[in-house]
Amino acid sequence: MRRAIVGLIGVLTMSSVPLPMSGAEADPTRAQDTLWLPWIGCWEGAAEVGGDEADSFVVCFQTLTDGAGVEIRTYAEGELVATEEMLADETARPLEEGGCVGERTASWSLDRARVFLVSELDCGEGVTRSTRGVLSILPGGDGWVEIQSVLAGTESPLIGIRTFLPAGGSLLESDGITDPAAGRELAVRTARSQASRALTPATLVETVERAGPSVASALLVERGEQFGLDAETLRALSVRGVSGEVIDVMVALSYPERFEISGSGPDLGPGIRSSSASRVASSRSWPPSYRYFGGYSPWGFG
Repeated sequence: MRRAIVGLIGVLTMSSVPLPMSGAEADPTRAQDTLWLPWIGCWEGAAEVGGDEADSFVVCFQTLTDGAGVEIRTYAEGELVATEEMLADETARPLEEGGCVGERTASWSLDRARVFLVSELDCGEGVTRSTRGVLSILPGGDGWVEIQSVLAGTESPLIGIRTFLPAGGSLLESDGITDPAAGRELAVRTARSQASRALTPATLVETVERAGPSVASALLVERGEQFGLDAETLRALSVRGVSGEVIDVMVALSYPERFEISGSGPDLGPGIRSSSASRVASSRSWPPSYRYFGGYSPWGFG
């Protein structure tokens, strides 16, 4: 595939081509509860076909009382096991996770459709842990994905992917969990549909800049979107610093009759695997890829 991409890029002109705009930036004074509306409700981890059974978790987002952000509650078999608050206001906040201490920053994408996460942790004895990641509603608003690049010490980054689907009413009832989206179903569905809009070259550039090329590649695979690519767009992406690995994935997704992405391997970076083709809504277990994040709490944003 690399030879095919090189041949395609070879026809590009040397002039700089501006990328399409991702849409007008949203009013920053809007309440955070409105921005978080697509996530409000309860979610369960999607499992991969053939994956091992794991503990059952439900994650619920509900608006904070002051409307400044969300409270995230994690349940295991109906028991509340973790609670945390998240405000995507670009403010670094103290973070303590599994014996490590540091800080984390959450911030909205320019189009207010995704959340970028950055954390720096000191685990003692000269051991550090750095993460960059993104939260994104999936196409159609039928779920969302968390993708993180984890760098521990001097090791190469490891990519972790977790996919979430709406938790069914019968599951919440059996676990005794109140759905925070109750009474707001139409508003939530509408917000999820809007937040699931397709990525553009401009939003892809932003993802590469803020989360790194491996996270951007994984996001492309998880969303499975096709792009209307031409030589000018590819040239513009290259000029804006989008790496060859990301462009390869874009081309492969846009021309599936000519290229194939297996879901793992060097083209997608170390440790990346896709759950897109095997996502199922009926399972209550985490996808196996969750275990890439050894030492994480059930929510595990550290």
